[in-house]
Amino acid sequence: MNWFTGIIVYLLLWWVVIFCVLPFGNKPEDDERTGDNTNGITPNGNAKSAPQNPRIKQKFIITSLVAGAIWLLIYCSFAFGWFSWAELIRSYNKDLEW
Repeated sequence: MNWFTGIIVYLLLWWVVIFCVLPFGNKPEDDERTGDNTNGITPNGNAKSAPQNPRIKQKFIITSLVAGAIWLLIYCSFAFGWFSWAELIRSYNKDLEW
């Protein structure tokens, strides 16, 4: 795997992992906790399901670490010969009858 492919694989992994990590730990804003007296009416510009504290920085750090670990596993599988595209294609074509 060359450096360009490595960067592309990492970026793709990062985006997949961020969408997996984003929903964890989000709690919608409660009227009782914030002291708002809106009687269940959402203020203009806010979604009722909007998280009170999304912790984006923490989620970016977790995403980067998880994506890095998965990328390292993929890189090692190619570098040490645990996985080979040629081997996969050879085994696929052997079973395929044209």
